Amino acid sequence: MKKIMLFILSVFTMISCDPLVNNKDMGGILSEDQIDISVKSTTEGSNEIVMENYTPGIVPYWDFIINTSLIRKKQQ
Repeated sequence: MKKIMLFILSVFTMISCDPLVNNKDMGGILSEDQIDISVKSTTEGSNEIVMENYTPGIVPYWDFIINTSLIRKKQQ
């Protein structure tokens, strides 16, 4: 009986806690004029491309369905 009460008390303790939520505003959508990227093919006729983001203060997220990238380069 003591173990059951301890289990129930631990379950109620976990349920009663407020979740930690970080609701920061992500900002608006950037226009084409505000984004500085370059898109290059790795070799002629290849279907592999390299997209380089030079926009300061922006973390890029390219979603290729089969892969993702978060790489950012500094302004040259």
